[in-house]
Parts: sequence; C-alpha cells; structure tokens
Amino acid sequence: MIINRAITEPKPGTKHTGFPCPMCHVITVRQPFASLIALGFTNYGYRSRHCYHRGAVVIHAGANWYKPKGLRYGLPLRSLILEHFARYTSDPEQALDALFPLGMPVADAVVTDCQSHGNDYF
Repeated sequence: MIINRAITEPKPGTKHTGFPCPMCHVITVRQPFASLIALGFTNYGYRSRHCYHRGAVVIHAGANWYKPKGLRYGLPLRSLILEHFARYTSDPEQALDALFPLGMPVADAVVTDCQSHGNDYF
C-alpha cells in the first residue's frame, strides 16, 4: 500500500470528505508503523492482506505493537524506542505513549496503490 500524502483541510466552500467523518474507511496498522506514517517518516504500509480501497482512509493504531516473527510480545521494538527516549526525557513511558498511542486514530491518508509481497514479511 502506498500512501501519497496526508489529507489537508478542505478549501472554504468545499465539502470535507476526509478525517474526521461519520463514515470513514479505516486501516488498522500496528505501532510503531502507524505513528511513522502519521509523522511522515514513511509513505509505505505493509499489510498481510490486499487493500482494495483507493482514496481517503483513517490510519488507526492497533491495540498491540508489531511482533517480528520469532519474538514474543513485540518487546524488542518497543524496548528499543523506550531506551532511546530515556536518554532525552525524564518520563520515557509518557513520551512513548504520546508519540505511539495504541487503539486510536493517529492520522488520515490517501491510499493510491497496493502490491502483494506475500506473507513472508509478516
């Protein structure tokens, strides 16, 4: 899935069709990738299933962190980020929760393409 850019606020006099809206297409992405998309650090989202929708979507952070194959509970990614934050803040847990929230919408985007890579990556 290629996400080309975040949806901006509508121009005056036009109908808002992006985020937030009463009926939106939502894609759930696990952390840290949901926040990396929201912050603009990546334009790509890798999914285990094909995404047929093209157009505006809301990026929803999943309830859990991404778990690399062979590792339990996704702790390595979260621990690595937490250790990094500990160098720069007195409360790394609060910083982690603020930048990488779980179970909530974090951004809106536009899906322009989806290409299959198989399940080997997941």
